[in-house]
Amino acid sequence: DDNKPVIAGAFSPDGQDPAIFMNSVFSELEPACYDAISIHPYGGTGHLNDIIDSVQKILKPLNVEKTPIWITEYGSNTSSEHAKILNDAVTFATNSD
Repeated sequence: DDNKPVIAGAFSPDGQDPAIFMNSVFSELEPACYDAISIHPYGGTGHLNDIIDSVQKILKPLNVEKTPIWITEYGSNTSSEHAKILNDAVTFATNSD
């Protein structure tokens, strides 16, 4: 269905090195195959913009830097961080174009 978005990848900075993952996937996958790139920035509380910037820097040499980045999971195991995470997400969404 051409009307449904296809989201490529899904990684977390706490998992495999995002650069290794993205270089592997996006050097083989044609940009026409997906509409956005998914990330799970666990462990990034207070650093969401830094994480997005680092993802964009990795994407630039792969010529897919204009591909939208979707945050498809974001959370914490500690309830004390939930308000910070929500604030990060709202601030990011409000400042994104």
